[in-house]
Amino acid sequence: MLLKIWMLIFVFLLGVSADINVKKEYNKEEYNRLCKVLKAAVGAWEEVRAKGNEDALKKALERTIFGTDEGRNLGELKNCVPKDYNDVVSKLQARFLWCGDWHQEGETPELKPSRWAGHSAPHDLVCLCTVGNNSWPLDETSTAITLCGEEKSALKAKKNEGWGTIIRPSGSAKEKEKIDATWDRVAKPCLEGDGRKGATLKDALNIFMEKLVPTPGNNHTNRYRLGENSSDGYPCSGNGQVCVMYYNDTKTTGHKYSMPWWTDLADALKTEEKKEEQKKYEEEKRKKNGKNQEKSKHQEQPQNNDEPLTAALKSANPDKQEGEKDNTQNISAPLATIEEASGTLLIPPCSWLLGAFLLI
Repeated sequence: MLLKIWMLIFVFLLGVSADINVKKEYNKEEYNRLCKVLKAAVGAWEEVRAKGNEDALKKALERTIFGTDEGRNLGELKNCVPKDYNDVVSKLQARFLWCGDWHQEGETPELKPSRWAGHSAPHDLVCLCTVGNNSWPLDETSTAITLCGEEKSALKAKKNEGWGTIIRPSGSAKEKEKIDATWDRVAKPCLEGDGRKGATLKDALNIFMEKLVPTPGNNHTNRYRLGENSSDGYPCSGNGQVCVMYYNDTKTTGHKYSMPWWTDLADALKTEEKKEEQKKYEEEKRKKNGKNQEKSKHQEQPQNNDEPLTAALKSANPDKQEGEKDNTQNISAPLATIEEASGTLLIPPCSWLLGAFLLI
């Protein structure tokens, strides 16, 4: 009995040890899904822009890519990290305000970041994939080997450095350096369009949204998380957690948009789908009406089949008809020939003389 107990303890400890030593790839699946949406959005935006369309879909795509529907330069976005992130050092250092906070009316300017959770897909990649305080989760205390598929050297993860919510002397944690590395290695490749559009964008968005974790709390029932996070009052702060917290009921002061970019994109795709269905319906209706008009036109034409047939017969037997005409004209010709040959007048007997003969 004692031996069995020791065996169970050994197996338990072995399992715990194995679990501790498991190397983890943080936020890899979340990153892949978000990146695919951004790639598809870039491809769709380039197509819509080439057509000159100015509709809800174009605006939603621009907000997904740039964070605004006013249109920006995609080449510039690929080559340069947006200047908004300079505020991380000069104005608002706390990562929680950029990636996890709920912004509402009445906030002081000091608490309003240039970008917020759900501002755009590239910004959400920055929140999801930049190393946190002390370069977590790529520090010595974590079993993680990659963050968003990148190793610590690529993301410039170093001890006592990183982007968190612990206030330090400005620039001492080199937050901007970590953000720049994330933009270059993670966000920039996702800004390359994949040449796909339409249904692919819709599918990519649906797959991305399946990864959103409902996270009600702090008086917010309509809240969703993307990425790793521990349970505390400061979600996605970078202190032991790297993620994005979305609020579908936020009202951001000083910004035109409050809802996450993916809500606008989902609505625009639904509208576009309805437009395509209506267009297809109108096209099928037009074709059907054209066929009905053609059928009605044929039915209204007079159907006189005898006249063509008679004309055909007449034209086919002209000699026969001419012969019948000649025979009618020459019925008395044989009688005249007999009279001429005998010299005797052939007169048919009278009917009264024949009757008298019969009475005798």
